[in-house]
Amino acid sequence: MKTPLISPPQRQGGVGNLMRRSILSLGGVLAAVGFLLPAPPLTADDLPPPRIEKRNFGFMKKTQSWASDTLLLNFENDTYELREQIPLWHQSQTIKLSPRPHPPLAASYQSINDLLVSFGLQNPWTAFLTNEPVLGFDLDEQEIYDYLNRQVAIKINRSPQDARLVIANGRAGDFQPSLVGQSLDLPKTISTIKQSLFTNQSISSLSVATVPPRIKLSETNALGINELVARGESDFAGSSQSRIHNIRKGAERFTGLILKPGEEFSFNQYLGPVTKDAGFKPELVIKSVGTVPELGGGLCQVSTTVFRAALYGGLPVTARKNHSYAVKYYAPQGTDATIYPGVVDLKFLNDTPAHLLINTRLEGTKLYFEFYGTGDQRSVVIEGPFQYDKQPNGAMKARLKRIVTKPGEKTTDDFFSKYVPKELFPTIYEYPSAQPVSPNQTNQGTAENQTPPTQ
Repeated sequence: MKTPLISPPQRQGGVGNLMRRSILSLGGVLAAVGFLLPAPPLTADDLPPPRIEKRNFGFMKKTQSWASDTLLLNFENDTYELREQIPLWHQSQTIKLSPRPHPPLAASYQSINDLLVSFGLQNPWTAFLTNEPVLGFDLDEQEIYDYLNRQVAIKINRSPQDARLVIANGRAGDFQPSLVGQSLDLPKTISTIKQSLFTNQSISSLSVATVPPRIKLSETNALGINELVARGESDFAGSSQSRIHNIRKGAERFTGLILKPGEEFSFNQYLGPVTKDAGFKPELVIKSVGTVPELGGGLCQVSTTVFRAALYGGLPVTARKNHSYAVKYYAPQGTDATIYPGVVDLKFLNDTPAHLLINTRLEGTKLYFEFYGTGDQRSVVIEGPFQYDKQPNGAMKARLKRIVTKPGEKTTDDFFSKYVPKELFPTIYEYPSAQPVSPNQTNQGTAENQTPPTQ
């Protein structure tokens, strides 16, 4: 159903709240006055000259600005846009104020206005000249409905999902978190959009109906694995197939891992051996001789994602090192974490009141690490990362501050990163020649005065 014709606003501007009944009421008054003061037939001399130029008015000017602006539609952490390319408005018709005046009714307009005022009403047409054309606009609900149905609903609508958790040998062998089902309420959303537009708002909201799952995650275990408490993500778009393979293989090592309360997580410990037999492929690794291919190249994508989950979850990070130079896969710089078995590790502490379950997933070119446990009302504020001392050769520094607040406790952590020019590590697409290994070094280590290798 189309929205009825929008009545003009008051002289002061803004969106008028008069509906069609206002127009009809005014028409009734006009008819009554016409009945009390019958008009003689019009002659050509009585008619005013035709108006060549159709003057616009404030409301229509505002309507035009609405039609060209972008309306943001928010739902949880997602934002959708109604852009000017979507025809929100369409011209409906042209109406006129009243019959053209003639000598016997020359004062009838003022009389009508006085009559309305005597009843405590305000003439809605006082903003316009007699016989002024008024362009009516309707909100094109069909266009908005089609956009919401095609572009938004398919991203929001989902069925409820029951939780599953089967633990074997200290790990989750079968895990599925519970999800609340949700469906975009199109009629309510369109009504909200109309209200936002007519009140000159740039932000609106989506109305979504929810359906709870039958089985919640908290009902599947007694370890306190109840809800999502932290998430980290990174994007590896542009990676080679062998690098993507290593990322997938590395993430599999951590999915289903369960950390006890107070336990310290060690990336290298749970990663295990990085060998050909373990399924890893050669890919570029930053080493002292340059950026060279080595088994497991790309595993730092995994460690960086783990670090971000611990960072944003407010977990104490006990060991972390940035890469030697800025790598595009780890932007924004200052949120990366390099590892190399036997040399560089990433560690954090589970200081939550319950067990933590680590779940990993890949969607397109994005890797996610999700920690499930029990929330303890901690809040996390991240300031940064801020890059500074940037040089043309790619060298830079980065600083990030994290403020974690828990009931009765507040902790501030600063994470500093220093990146050298990439040109110091030229890319070599051949395996480096064998180097003698000191008895005090592992076959993957380097001397202390050399740059530690990174994945």
